[in-house]
Amino acid sequence: MNNFTLWKKEFWTYRYLLIIVFVLFLLIQGGGLMKDGTYWQEVYDQFQSSEFLALQKDPKQKMSPEDIESALTVIGPQVGEKMNHYVLYFSKMRYSGFLLLLPIFLGYAMVSGERLMRRNHFTLGLPFSRRSIILAKLGLGIVTIVASYLISLLIGYWQFLRVVPEQYIQIDWSHATWTILSNLMVYLLLFSFSVLVGLVVGRTLPALIVLGLILVGVSYSYGAVFQLANVLFPALIQKTSFSDYFGAFIIDGNSTGASGPFILQLILFLFAIGASVLLYMRFSAEKDSRFFPFAALKWVVISFVLLIVTQSVSILIETDPSRNGLSYISGDTAFILLQIGLFSLLLIAAIVTDRVIHRLYNPKKGRVKTS
Repeated sequence: MNNFTLWKKEFWTYRYLLIIVFVLFLLIQGGGLMKDGTYWQEVYDQFQSSEFLALQKDPKQKMSPEDIESALTVIGPQVGEKMNHYVLYFSKMRYSGFLLLLPIFLGYAMVSGERLMRRNHFTLGLPFSRRSIILAKLGLGIVTIVASYLISLLIGYWQFLRVVPEQYIQIDWSHATWTILSNLMVYLLLFSFSVLVGLVVGRTLPALIVLGLILVGVSYSYGAVFQLANVLFPALIQKTSFSDYFGAFIIDGNSTGASGPFILQLILFLFAIGASVLLYMRFSAEKDSRFFPFAALKWVVISFVLLIVTQSVSILIETDPSRNGLSYISGDTAFILLQIGLFSLLLIAAIVTDRVIHRLYNPKKGRVKTS
């Protein structure tokens, strides 16, 4: 049996979910860009209306031709410095956040969902290598997400450009291209990390919690990591748009349209893919009931969770809302020491708790005396 047969099998198993992903991308992202075109047309018609022309006769309310042209000029998906220009907001529409859940559901269906339904016993029994199986799952998900994203984007842009005259299009494609690619990498990262977390954490609900901590933690930890980097690399922090590197899992997180944040996303994506392949090759169906199928990675996951908790608690301790945001702690070094102390206490508590649970559920068997 060749690998094409395996791809057909995986496609047939998840066909409904793949179709739903494509259709929702087409409706939300493509439809969002079409709605952007409709809104632009409404703004243009407003400037041509008799009511607006009547207001133009009032010197106090009159808009200059430059302001009108700026309000109608499209500058691209990132805001940049031209705050008074028309910006494509299709990624911030009402239902756009739902698109972030689609790659997560897809990744969990292929690993955790298959394990939950005990279908992995059948899959692992097929006459294919485990590397071929996981590569087929990852490849099918990647192709679906890339095709859904690009096709919906092209259809939406095509319809938008049909409405907006060329004279109002001033998109800096050198920056817009990196922003578009970074947004695509957000969906690919969510998919690849959902597969990876599903392999590392055996239970579905705890795995979802860990993945949620990754998404929230990477964004929320900016303030804590910024202070650490400011102590270690002060000159570099002043020259770099540091916040964009924390937007790896955020749509439009690459606000400046630079290549650096995209490269970081690509490195994280390749890491998740490589780690998923290696772990799946060592995965055993007998480990389905275990909380951590790979015992060696247990403390890696626990340490990461404790690190996110440490960052959140330390930021809450640092700032006092009653003092208008003034900090209890003066200096970056003191804040770092606070984080190290909190993390050490939480790690000691986790080790003690783990040993207590281990003794409760795995009591030492008494020795049997022989006559």
